[in-house]
Amino acid sequence: MSVLEAMIGAESMRYVANIKKTIESGVHVSIGSDWPTGAVDANPLRMLQILVTRRNPYEKNTDEPLGDPISLEDAIRAMTLGGAYSMRKENELGSIEKGKAADMVVLDRNLFEIDPQSIIDTKVVYTIFGGKIVYDGRSGHGT
Repeated sequence: MSVLEAMIGAESMRYVANIKKTIESGVHVSIGSDWPTGAVDANPLRMLQILVTRRNPYEKNTDEPLGDPISLEDAIRAMTLGGAYSMRKENELGSIEKGKAADMVVLDRNLFEIDPQSIIDTKVVYTIFGGKIVYDGRSGHGT
């Protein structure tokens, strides 16, 4: 994001990846590891936190937002069903429904009940792919 800001200027950065206005206009939004959320890694929990807080997690005590925050519900939808929609697989992936692939993670807390600034501290308990547990966070190993 700092490289982009150097190229287009601080004023124009307000219009980059304006996810909130895009969602409000009814456009399907998909978030992936290459989306400019402000995260420098592909950790989906860090990206989720940034989408909801629009704060740089690497700069403590900053009041400078990276854009307008979106709701946790909208952020999760963009990272799950939005991705499936962008691949034209929304009838197969992206939400927990009968007949769809059972690919998901089980987290150690309810994200809707915690401070959004601590989303990154959430731990993955299980990763389920194709209906089978492929990672058990309690042991730290795949199965």
